[in-house]
Amino acid sequence: LQARAAASGVSLVAEIVSPLPPIAFDSARIFQVLINLLSNAVKFTQPNGKITVRVSRTGEELRFAVHDTGLGIPADKLELIFERFFQIKKDDRRGMGLGLYISKRIVLGHGGRLWADSTLGKGSTFYFTLPICVALGPAQLRPDRSQSTGALPG
Repeated sequence: LQARAAASGVSLVAEIVSPLPPIAFDSARIFQVLINLLSNAVKFTQPNGKITVRVSRTGEELRFAVHDTGLGIPADKLELIFERFFQIKKDDRRGMGLGLYISKRIVLGHGGRLWADSTLGKGSTFYFTLPICVALGPAQLRPDRSQSTGALPG
């Protein structure tokens, strides 16, 4: 999304705090979550704004954060934005109101969490976590699903 962000006058920065531990996940689905969060950030960030993506370890989870300097979300809407077809402004046609709902279901299906913090006029941060799999073997990988893993122990 670097080109799309640049075309909108928005800078996009990635920060990866290493070392990151091994983790197994459905790469296509987690990519879908990241693309959705980044696309929303680009849509709702004004020119000269900034989007930062950060990945780090927090306890027994990997924590992803997508922070933008956009308009922000009213506090009373922060939980509602994850509901199916919800849009803050009913006349806003920049989406269908399904992306955050689907993203939350994907993250929950991986045993993680998805939530947002926001301040009106200052921007929003969307977080999601994925559990770290300490001992991962072939029995945990399902051949019927596309999964990616980091470097496996052992």
